[in-house]
Amino acid sequence: MDSYLQKGVKLKGVLHIKGTVHMDGDFEGELIAEDHLIIGKSGLVTGNIDTYDITNMGSIQGTIHAKNRVSLMADSHLVGDISTHHLVVEEGSNFEGRCKMIETPAQSHAASARVTQPGRQNQPGLAHGVMSDGSAGESEMPPEPDSISDFKLPVPDLNFKVLAWGTSAVLLVGLLGWGYSNFRGDDLGSIVSRGQMLIEQKKYTDAEGEYLKALKISRSNPEVYAGLGEVYFRKKEYNQALSQFQRSIELKPSENTYHLQLARTYSEKGQFQEATKIYKSVINSDPKNFQAFYDLGELRLREGKREVAIENIQLAARLNPDHIKSHELLADLYVEDNKIEEAVGEMREAVRLKGDDPALRMTLAELLVKGGREDEAFKEFREVTVLSPENFAAQMRVAAIYLQRKNYDKSLVTYQKAAILEPSDIHVQTGLGAVYLKKNDFQNAELAFRKATQIDPKNSEGFYQLGKLLVSLEKLGEGQTALETAVGLDNQLSDAHFELGKIHKQNENMKRALSAFEMALSADPKNVNYMVEVANGYVERKSPDKGIKILKEAVALEPDNGHVIYGLCSAYRRKGFYRMSIRHCEKALGILPQSYEVMNRLAWLYAKKKINLDKGLKLSQATVEAFPKRPDYLDTLAEVHYSRRDAKLAVDLMKTALELAPNSGYYKRQLWRFKHIKPKPLKRPIPVPARSPESEDTGDASSAAQASDSQSLVSESIDHDIPNSEAVEAVAPVNSL
Repeated sequence: MDSYLQKGVKLKGVLHIKGTVHMDGDFEGELIAEDHLIIGKSGLVTGNIDTYDITNMGSIQGTIHAKNRVSLMADSHLVGDISTHHLVVEEGSNFEGRCKMIETPAQSHAASARVTQPGRQNQPGLAHGVMSDGSAGESEMPPEPDSISDFKLPVPDLNFKVLAWGTSAVLLVGLLGWGYSNFRGDDLGSIVSRGQMLIEQKKYTDAEGEYLKALKISRSNPEVYAGLGEVYFRKKEYNQALSQFQRSIELKPSENTYHLQLARTYSEKGQFQEATKIYKSVINSDPKNFQAFYDLGELRLREGKREVAIENIQLAARLNPDHIKSHELLADLYVEDNKIEEAVGEMREAVRLKGDDPALRMTLAELLVKGGREDEAFKEFREVTVLSPENFAAQMRVAAIYLQRKNYDKSLVTYQKAAILEPSDIHVQTGLGAVYLKKNDFQNAELAFRKATQIDPKNSEGFYQLGKLLVSLEKLGEGQTALETAVGLDNQLSDAHFELGKIHKQNENMKRALSAFEMALSADPKNVNYMVEVANGYVERKSPDKGIKILKEAVALEPDNGHVIYGLCSAYRRKGFYRMSIRHCEKALGILPQSYEVMNRLAWLYAKKKINLDKGLKLSQATVEAFPKRPDYLDTLAEVHYSRRDAKLAVDLMKTALELAPNSGYYKRQLWRFKHIKPKPLKRPIPVPARSPESEDTGDASSAAQASDSQSLVSESIDHDIPNSEAVEAVAPVNSL
């Protein structure tokens, strides 16, 4: 989108504009656009418009000349004449005026400015259209635009095509391409035709006038009475409608259409018995009258007789497989009964009959999503965007699927198309932000997320996405503010609580971190990631039993989750059950063989128990090689060398660790220990017994042995003359607590 005039802007005069322009403000005068002009839902234009393409979602009073295409969207208003090559009118649009169809359009300014790429032929693919025999044809889909600048409305093969049926605007093309008013006649047939046309336009008072005029010419024509009855039926003046339909039947009793109209009127009045008698009478005289079965089915629905209703509508569909209403109604009923496959089948039949109707294809696509047939659904959503590029919902669906499939370039282009249609939609902006984030375009991602929060300051998801991005960009203060706003708007937004917990943890505020993680877990009690963080929080705050209980629940949900197993390793280490801790760390390393945190913890445990020191040395060396500036990894390697009775190398490593963290009291105590306390001789390794998870901390003899292990370590530290009241910390590194 090249330009955007927001709501509240008012302009007057002659305006020349280039590129794609979205106008949500007010304009009065003459408007000349070279490419695509979009009048938004709040847009109001008073004056004449000359453009290449125009999409009207707002209100226009004036003449439109569009060299290529005019699209009148639902709830739009146009009072004025149109001249264009291609016209699309959605159901619910309002158009009062005349339309003249022009020959093949000239290229837009943007299209004529582009140079064809070498080796690329100008061969647009074919879209769904109407074949010469009237059937819905399906052939190759047009190629997708490579960028948003290529987003142009397609030119159909037909000179005149209305894609929406039953709209309030019914257009007639005369010999010179002008409306019916240029050649209207006053013979009976013309008057009846005009009356029917006015009914379709929902101009019931005007239609009534035409039929009353017809009665002055003839009072023996049943079509006139039937038409007048239809006017009163639409106006819900059912008693007058009954009189007119009864008169039409008196004049032509063999015409079942009049009987069906009479039955519908009784049905609307709630006189179901009278209506049922008429329907059955029509069926008896014409057992293949599908319309009678269909109408009777609708009546049974109103009576609450659902099964009988479905049987009647199914009969109507079998009698006339081309009756689109039967297939649509059956699809709706099957959806209500959760029979998605049956609903899909009926909707496919509807699409077969009217393949160029984007609304039908959109419904089919949504049903395919419900049925878990995402690939088929995606094809239908794509087809909707081809048939109706202005279909915002379809563009959003396609963009989201591309994002899910990691096709970020196409997802971005499609979200940009949606942004042209609805620039103030928060879901468009959050979608754009998500794609930019995946493409590592952090600047545009931040702009998109900020715009989403500006559009709707109460949108918690927008603030969450913005906060998460800002944290990743190391803007912790702004990120924390955005996340706090998100949870303030929606206290059940678990992801936002979780991100806040990570910030507090990074700031070493474990009390607030644990509180945030607990809020996340409260909102989503089965989320294993949240369970791990809450458990780790309890372990850090010296409540390992609480942590172990939560982690066991997590194991039940995901037995092979390495992070959960590692959490148990840490919890049992904190509790002093070193052998149990070793067993869980070894299992975690089997699941997460590249985890340096697990390697470091296991190497430290081996050093403390003075077992598997060769393996511990290899693990610790791997961590230091990968992260030579991590003082905690250097401390573990020093511990391993100390246990291997190489105190000199341990001292050298601790000096390096202190250079990296000169204010660490723990590292100073470690250095003192390695310098002044001679390592004890290595003992014969005691194998770690295999035990079932059920006996991990049940207080049996093995648990007593674990407690003895812990006590011996504490006693070892107390016996050393270390000048610090927290001597026990010299045994367990800070990084592993």
